[in-house]
Amino acid sequence: MADTDQQLKMVKSMLRATLISSKDGIPADTLLRDYEELTMEPLPFKSLGFSSLEEFIQSIPDVVEVIRNADGYTIYKAVACRSNKHILELVQRQKSRGKKK
Repeated sequence: MADTDQQLKMVKSMLRATLISSKDGIPADTLLRDYEELTMEPLPFKSLGFSSLEEFIQSIPDVVEVIRNADGYTIYKAVACRSNKHILELVQRQKSRGKKK
């Protein structure tokens, strides 16, 4: 049980780091790839007892905010906590990339 709790804590921390890096959030269809690129390991939601990524995400509202954009796509954004609020604020102030001509 303690190992699972420790693993969950680490996964939540790494997931939050993945999400913080994106100002506009991460589309649901790329979250697993982005997490694996950052951690060099797949997101272990099944070993934590969840049958789907969506089920795992719904269980951690303190880490992930689920948003539906205007096109109907699911976007995941980091939830600010005391220790990362300043980082989220800095990321939000970044200029958005415009379309190249």
